[in-house]
Formats: sequence, C-alpha cells, structure tokens
Amino acid sequence: SSTFDNAHFYTVSRGEAEALSSGDPNWRFEGEDFRVWAANDARCDDGKSPVYRFWSSTFESHFYTLSRGEADTIRREDKNWSYEGVAFCAASAPSTATKPIYRFWSARFGKHFFTANAAEADALRRGDKNWSYEGVALYAAK
Repeated sequence: SSTFDNAHFYTVSRGEAEALSSGDPNWRFEGEDFRVWAANDARCDDGKSPVYRFWSSTFESHFYTLSRGEADTIRREDKNWSYEGVAFCAASAPSTATKPIYRFWSARFGKHFFTANAAEADALRRGDKNWSYEGVALYAAK
C-alpha cells in the first residue's frame, strides 16, 4: 500500500487478498512472496507453529510474529496494536524443506517488512539506513 507508507500485508486467504485487491484502492496485489501453511481453527499441524497477526491504526500496518512471548507482550503492553488472531502457520526452525523469512523494522516508516528474498534482505542490510534487520522471523516452505 503506497497510501500506508508502503505497508505490506500477508495472508493465506485468497478471498482476503482478492477483497483487498479489488475492493480497496489503498492496496495493490504484488503476488506471492513466500508460502506458509493455513491454520485450522487457530491450530497448526505438527512441526508448525502459529504466526500471530496484529493491526495498528497508529502505524497503519500489520505485524506478524511467530513468538508467543512477543505476541503476549504486545497484547498486554502495547495499545498501538490490536490482536487479529493466528494468521497462518510456519516452521520455527530451518530444514531442507524450508527457507528463511527475514524481518526488518523501520522507525522512519513505523513499519515492519518481511521478505523471503535473500538478495533483497542483503541489500536492505547493506545499503538502506531506513531499515533495521531484526533477524529471521520464521521459516516458510521452499
């Protein structure tokens, strides 16, 4: 969304993506960045962990975390974020069947950014002072 300072939205729901893309001029569909697993009633299959989704009208952005501790802290202590539930499932450790998803934070934009593209992550770390690298957020399917 260029309207929301280049915020990115990630979903496993084709319906949710299509509704935003066709019904909300603030969002433009960019395609698939990485593949994760759908949650079933907020539960994940064995070997996968829930990824918690938050929305902030203050930052006009979504935030995703695999860490239950981080999610619990945000829910308790940070009123800027509204908990939206389990967005999807991901792996919490690397394997031959997964790839890392890199997480960045920008104080300037007040947003997080996630990418599966290692070259993009390297370029941001090396050359864009607007973004601070926070590490691997989760592991997605190859």
